[in-house]
Amino acid sequence: MASIFYVDYHIPDTLIPVEDVFKNCTDSILPGQYDSFDDLYETLRKVDGLDRITIENKEPAIRTFSDLMSNFLRNKNVDPMDVSYIFFNHSRYFVTDDGVSIPYYLRQEYGLGNASIFSLQIGCAGSTIASVLATGMLSLNDKGKYAIILSNSYFPEMEDRYIGYTIMGDGAGIMVISRESADYDIIGFDSITDGLASYEQYYGIGNAKEIDIPYVGMKFAKNFLSNNGLRPSDIYMMIPQNISTTLLRNMYLNYMSFPVDKCFLQNIPNGGHMGDVDVIRNLKDFTDMYSPPIGALVLLFAIGIIGGRKSATSKHDAIWQAVLLRCNRG
Repeated sequence: MASIFYVDYHIPDTLIPVEDVFKNCTDSILPGQYDSFDDLYETLRKVDGLDRITIENKEPAIRTFSDLMSNFLRNKNVDPMDVSYIFFNHSRYFVTDDGVSIPYYLRQEYGLGNASIFSLQIGCAGSTIASVLATGMLSLNDKGKYAIILSNSYFPEMEDRYIGYTIMGDGAGIMVISRESADYDIIGFDSITDGLASYEQYYGIGNAKEIDIPYVGMKFAKNFLSNNGLRPSDIYMMIPQNISTTLLRNMYLNYMSFPVDKCFLQNIPNGGHMGDVDVIRNLKDFTDMYSPPIGALVLLFAIGIIGGRKSATSKHDAIWQAVLLRCNRG
């Protein structure tokens, strides 16, 4: 049974208050429901729970991922030739400005000669789907032992950071899947996808009903538990992305009848939403902060949104994913 063997992440030292994100932005990004940026700041702080956002001063990928890879190979004493797959999920950068492919560079630099590379662009849900892809692929290939998942969130333009219900922060993460049982066995998965926004855009449908993304996600998460014969009380901790405290508390958790203290919300104030890196960061910090007993169930929940901005209920294409883990740590 494949397991999550290792997780680590990098976030930059620079954190700025939410107000500074909009310091040089034009009024064109201010949503219509707000009269001023001050109103927006108040919502982001008091409603969404944001405080500071991580900012990388320059594109960090090669240096950052080299450090993450070195630390993994050293700390876990892994033979690089035992790595069969590398998944690279990215916000926008797969190849650097000077033409260097990040995962191909890492493969050569660290002697990962048996590793095949797969580039993913699934927005904020890349590591969850990659963990399940890796589980299946490792089960079919008894030569390799590990699959490495790398994720990058980087936004050089401040105006690109605000996405309607949260602010994007910068960061990078690594998750390693093992063919043999390790810290967290991967025991369940499900996903749903909606493509209505692109369909309507292509055909020029202007007045069609918008998809209520929070409701679809709440219903999916609740059904995932019931379909697996589980109740909220059976889950030791749910680990979502760092989006909005109010959205998670008042909508998702309320709809699911899920206790707030069993949902990992600690990282929302500091950093912003780092896309796919959130799941990796939150899983590591949960593991460092808590001591789940052997057999405890942990639920990873992610949503990836493509297209559409400025509103949590505007037209988007979206994918929702849930991964169920069983803890093997004592």
